[in-house]
Amino acid sequence: MDSSDRNYRLLIIGLDAATFTLIKPWVREGRLPHLAAMLAEGAHGALQSVPNLNSIPAWTTFMTGVNPGKHGLYWFYERRPDSYAFRFLNGGDLCLSRFWDIASAAGKRVAVINVPMTYPARPINGLWIAGLDAPDESSPEFTYPPGLYQELTARVGRYQIDTNIIGYARSGRWEQAIRATEEVVRQRTAVACHLLAQEPWDLFVVIFTALDRVQHTFWRAMDPASPGFTPQEHARYGGTIARFYAELDAAVGRLRAVAGPDVTTVVLSDHGMGPNQCGALYLQPWLERLGYLAPARTGRLARQALREAAHVADGLVSKDVRRRIMRALPGGRESLVRQLHQPHCDWSRTRAYVDYIQPSIWINLQG
Repeated sequence: MDSSDRNYRLLIIGLDAATFTLIKPWVREGRLPHLAAMLAEGAHGALQSVPNLNSIPAWTTFMTGVNPGKHGLYWFYERRPDSYAFRFLNGGDLCLSRFWDIASAAGKRVAVINVPMTYPARPINGLWIAGLDAPDESSPEFTYPPGLYQELTARVGRYQIDTNIIGYARSGRWEQAIRATEEVVRQRTAVACHLLAQEPWDLFVVIFTALDRVQHTFWRAMDPASPGFTPQEHARYGGTIARFYAELDAAVGRLRAVAGPDVTTVVLSDHGMGPNQCGALYLQPWLERLGYLAPARTGRLARQALREAAHVADGLVSKDVRRRIMRALPGGRESLVRQLHQPHCDWSRTRAYVDYIQPSIWINLQG
């Protein structure tokens, strides 16, 4: 590769759920200097996301260039044929090439960090760290080369795929939710900067998911139009989202500085964010009232007790311990999530139902 080819390096920084609704006002206020510089110096615009506005199909469309109808990944899981059960999806279910596969095959050196639906990591001309669909950081195919995770842990410090912010928030541990998410942002920025500086690359892709988690959790504390808004939460946590936008803005600045001046940088998101309208919560009562969904006559109290116990564990038990518990359960994670979220129906009298994971109505064709 001659020196002229090195001028065509591309750095892509994904900020999951980032939205111009917040970025542009805060840019005008001088709170996001690095994003402000990019807006002033380059081109920008609001892009259309995938129809269901979900991260899984959106990031898969980003990496393949085709819509969900062609790549086939619509959600975190899919229904098993002829069953009420489902299975979780990962990058191994994608049968199309990603754009970095094409670049790698053309001789370009690539680095891919934390893109959703990229587990298992595959051999590539460069480096690959899988995203949130990986079972955990110790999974054998979490990185390529295989020993990259251990190397990064030794040189840079611990690397985490994600944070348990929503679990902490459910149990009222708001400060711990914030600290844990800050730590994940710090770790990912440090790892990305280390690899930018130490590894040769032509294409570098890194995704931060913190804004998605923080906005899902704290939007109601910021926005008076959001259901659940209270003055008390606003006084204490109303600035949390702005704080994380500023931290990610600083991360963008660090990454660009380490990458150097002769690099084209793209910052993008998979979808926006706004107040939770809570409409999906009313789908089941609505279907019951219409006579399409018949609740089961027994077992409701046991199901509610299981959900309450899961919420408590989600906030109090570490992520590593929860993973070990789910592996030990009959049927593992899929069985537990099904018991928690699938409606407790009399299937013989139910024609349509919802599962509270997807905001969708499912048609019960038989059974």
